[in-house]
Amino acid sequence: MVLAQRYRLDAEIGHGGFSQVFRATELRIGRDVAVKIMSADSVDAAGAARFQREAELARQLTHPNTVHLLDFDLGHRPSPFIVYELLSGETLEATLKREGPLAEQRAVKIASQILKSLMEAHALGVVHRDMKPGNVFLCTYAGETEFVKVLDFGIAKTLESAPLTAAGMVIGTPRYMPPDQILGKPPHPSMDLYAVGMMLAEMLCGQPVVGGTPLEAAQVQLSPTPVSLPDAVERSVLGRTIRRALDKDPAARFQVGFEMLSELERLTPRLSSAPLAVVSRGAAEAELPSGQVPTQLLSPASGNAPTLVAPLQAPAPRPPPADRSRNVLLPVAVGMSLLAIVVLLAAVLLVWRWRAP
Repeated sequence: MVLAQRYRLDAEIGHGGFSQVFRATELRIGRDVAVKIMSADSVDAAGAARFQREAELARQLTHPNTVHLLDFDLGHRPSPFIVYELLSGETLEATLKREGPLAEQRAVKIASQILKSLMEAHALGVVHRDMKPGNVFLCTYAGETEFVKVLDFGIAKTLESAPLTAAGMVIGTPRYMPPDQILGKPPHPSMDLYAVGMMLAEMLCGQPVVGGTPLEAAQVQLSPTPVSLPDAVERSVLGRTIRRALDKDPAARFQVGFEMLSELERLTPRLSSAPLAVVSRGAAEAELPSGQVPTQLLSPASGNAPTLVAPLQAPAPRPPPADRSRNVLLPVAVGMSLLAIVVLLAAVLLVWRWRAP
């Protein structure tokens, strides 16, 4: 199939909730490219606006660690399309599934490049909102191995942009989202930095630190309890940095990418070149659904304020356990009281019989 008489679609290489991605050939110059086509069921007013926003944002982003936009045609029918550079390599998600835990040095090298991409986006007022291992691509670029390319600004949002989702809908991947993002708060760079902290912890332990279905992951994020990290990660050189990035309070997190990047660079001389000895959480958790796809959480609430369905609410605190000592002492006290009454009655009877004529 030839698209717009310019691009021959050779093979599908990926798909998401709103689009399909094809390996293609630009016929005029014979260049290999990646063509992203809006899926048929997304061609509506909101879908078209979202696709247009992606193209406009991607056109502004020129950092080497961000996938490059080459062309787009938003007026093409039946489906608009965007053309990106074609990358050779694999996602961070695939690397972790294949290799398991990464050494601190390697994890920081990857995280630092992610932060550099995000720093350009944040400086332009763009928040990615779906940072996860599946959107981090590792390739060989300009002779450098494991060069990071940040993918998919499809649900990115500018700080001033109008919402493109219905009231009550939250789009993203809950496993990597902070509670304020799940609750629909205005976008802020610290949301992306929270996701970088989640990925950094995942690189060190080789598997996601928040498991379960997307709904279960959202419940963990909404809970006021800090995200649970393996002991080896907590004790590592990067433990405090990760913990700060994952603070549930947005004001306590890193506020800008440069701040987090500077902290990682400061720690670099102390980083290990061998993976941490992390205790596996077991195959059962590893086999749970990854949730690493664009996820829509929808409630039937009315009004403009985003709300979440009941299963996503933070669990109510449990009542304190009953005092077992009271359960034991109560029958003892009753028994002692009855015994005292019996003794008293016996004494009265003896005195009466002794005084009787």
